[in-house]
Amino acid sequence: MGRDKCTTSVFGRPLYLRQLETLRATGPDSLAVVAPSRPDWAEAANVLWIPDALSPNGERSGPLGGIAGALARARGNVVFLPIDMPAITGEWLAEIAHLAPEGRAVIPIGPDGYEPLVAVYPAAAVALASAQLQSGDYSVRRWIDRLAAAGWVEATPAFSERWLFANLNRPADIVAWEDRQRTGMNG
Repeated sequence: MGRDKCTTSVFGRPLYLRQLETLRATGPDSLAVVAPSRPDWAEAANVLWIPDALSPNGERSGPLGGIAGALARARGNVVFLPIDMPAITGEWLAEIAHLAPEGRAVIPIGPDGYEPLVAVYPAAAVALASAQLQSGDYSVRRWIDRLAAAGWVEATPAFSERWLFANLNRPADIVAWEDRQRTGMNG
């Protein structure tokens, strides 16, 4: 996108404010943002900053590094919501969170398969994530496969609504998403 997605506005509101409101609807014990560096807004929003877990050679390790960084600081289940999926509502996310018994993952399945970045993971899953990162494998999907093979994934709900998982990566994505929201055409 060429700029910080967190402060990018959708309908005149920064994405980080929208997503924090969505997360608060799940009734969390605390809120954190996982990012390579501390966002300017984190302290004012009363949000803990957690740095991404780094690869063995000290490089950023992508979304799996972010998940591992958050799980390493947690004690129970952790609800994840990417900054660039504004169609996810607080009610929807709270439903997903309530489907996850303590110590189990719930990963929604969208039209394109698992949606691993809007999910619930148990803190103990950090061991599998860390081991995978140490091996140089940064694939979140392969980590999901390992979680499932280890019996950590609860029955996962499927959703056919592609718009629900709309990922806003470019300015054109934001314009198109806002237009669909204005017209009520979410397909």
